[in-house]
Amino acid sequence: MGATFYLPDELPKGAPLVVMLHGCTQTAAAYNRHSGWSRLSDETGFALLFHEQQRGNNPSLCFKWFQPDDAKRGSGEALSIRQMIKTMVVTHGLDHGLFGWRRNGSGHAGDISGSIWKAVRYCRPALRQRNDNPGRVR
Repeated sequence: MGATFYLPDELPKGAPLVVMLHGCTQTAAAYNRHSGWSRLSDETGFALLFHEQQRGNNPSLCFKWFQPDDAKRGSGEALSIRQMIKTMVVTHGLDHGLFGWRRNGSGHAGDISGSIWKAVRYCRPALRQRNDNPGRVR
């Protein structure tokens, strides 16, 4: 798996992190470009982490939540995402307890939320006040 990230120019220390998971056949860059999340990040002051599936893992670019070794806690794609979150928090001084996540498309990403986000507070109020579904293409 790969990842890209977006940080507003004046991101305060201890800002929250929102983790983005693209849908099948999408790339992280395309999801970011068409979703408006970077603009929302600039307006409300949170960091973005866009995980990206690689064609070598799945030719359709789908995350492999249907594979037990990729969905269970402490292994596979779930572990990779968790490690990227930790790296973002440490590298950019983000709040380790303020996370939100957004996925695009169907699939089983919701099924593994417990394995990735266990004991994590979700940071959604700032996002909800702007748009109940900020990930949709406008």
